[in-house]
Amino acid sequence: MDSLKSSLAESRIVNRSMMVNIMKQKSSWLNNLVKTEFVLVPLSFIFFLLFCLFTGITVWVAVTYLVFAVADTYLDTKTVRVPACDFACDMVTLRRKLVKQKRLRFIQMAVSLPLAIAWGCWFAVECALHLTGMEKDMSYGTPLFWFVAVNIAFVIVGSVVITCILYFKMQSVNNEIIAQIDLLEDIGEED
Repeated sequence: MDSLKSSLAESRIVNRSMMVNIMKQKSSWLNNLVKTEFVLVPLSFIFFLLFCLFTGITVWVAVTYLVFAVADTYLDTKTVRVPACDFACDMVTLRRKLVKQKRLRFIQMAVSLPLAIAWGCWFAVECALHLTGMEKDMSYGTPLFWFVAVNIAFVIVGSVVITCILYFKMQSVNNEIIAQIDLLEDIGEED
């Protein structure tokens, strides 16, 4: 009996509430990412607007950014965020929601990434053409042309890489939570 008690004390019983807490912890950075977007979008819009006004760049660059960013942030509330109340519902319903989020996130990525790249190119070209005296020195083949072109390419490639890393990390978190739900369902069926 003593050996049974000691082995029981060493083992850990996993119940639904413990699994839900683990799933909440895994998804907490996703929720924080969406909250951060709500702060960064207005601040970055003000930055782009002021930058456009001071450099003579068309204000439409900043307005277009705002439209894209607000739309993307709204979609992120639907495709990234996992509210705590979702964990209180049936696990099958939560699993369906997570699978749907993954599918919608893929569509969002397929649409927003090319638009963001196009906007980034537009913004970079506007910057290159409106900064003091650059339009005269920007003819093809000049060192300044290549400097600007390489920087534009670096920013675009870096942004795409960071976006893809975040996307795959989000999908991975959803996969882990779905696997935990499946495990919880399997344990529930064995009882």
